[in-house]
Amino acid sequence: MLNNSPAHPQLSAADDRHVRVLGVAAFASGMGALLGYWIERGEVFADPPVARLFAEHLSHGRQRARVLREQLTSLLKALRDPPFGFMNDSGGVRG
Repeated sequence: MLNNSPAHPQLSAADDRHVRVLGVAAFASGMGALLGYWIERGEVFADPPVARLFAEHLSHGRQRARVLREQLTSLLKALRDPPFGFMNDSGGVRG
């Protein structure tokens, strides 16, 4: 993964409280989606409760990316086809 080690890291939690602590730490650090992605790819191994936690982080990250992509696409379309004219460098109106 980061150091090209052949051994895969293992994430585990002793109980549900530790799973919640992992979730808070992952959220606060912004690492939850990345850890979920690594678990999904098999680069990191995790106990089932931990894997479910990070799968949820990854799902939320993918949802955010989809919404941002849709909003950016809409914005770029609006800028490409404005409903009003712009002055161009030569003083004329385009649009």
